[in-house]
Formats: sequence, C-alpha cells, structure tokens
Amino acid sequence: MAVPWGLLASGLLLGFLAQHALGTRARAAKAASFWRGKRVLLTGASSGLGEALAVSLSRRGAVLVLAARREMRLSAVAAACAEQGSALPGVVSLDLTQGAAAI
Repeated sequence: MAVPWGLLASGLLLGFLAQHALGTRARAAKAASFWRGKRVLLTGASSGLGEALAVSLSRRGAVLVLAARREMRLSAVAAACAEQGSALPGVVSLDLTQGAAAI
C-alpha cells in the first residue's frame, strides 16, 4: 500500500497553521490586556506611523495623550481613537524640534 505523502504533508501543514493561529490569538489577547489602562504619551501622532500606533493602542485600551504640530489633524486622530472604544485622548499641539520653546 502506497503512503499518500501529499495528503500527509497537507495534514501536517494544516495542523501547524491551526496551532500557529491559536498561538497568535493568545499573543494578541495578552498584548491587548498589557496595554489596557496604561498611560501613553505619543509624539508625532498626527499622521503615518504615529497615527497608526495611536489607533492600535486605543483599540487595546491604552489611555493616550497625543502630541504633534498639526492640531487640527491631531484632533481628527483623537476622534478616530475614540471611535475604537477608548476614552477621548488628550491632545497637545507642540513642536519638539523647538526644544524648550515647545513647552
């Protein structure tokens, strides 16, 4: 009797993928609980990576204070964060390149 190696390999691959998916969900749940209630000051939050990080952290329950130069854009990001179910983030308009003058 011939061994159906293709079918056996497919079964092993499916088993591995199922285990990986379960592990990924567990890691995601752990990451979500880690950020819940943590206070985070996020600079450069008006666009790009800062904006994506703000939305992601708000989805995980972090309490955010967002800082950037563009106050109107920052307010839009804060509203997007609030839509994720967290509290409305604090918004601080400042330019960190100005040193002490930024404060």
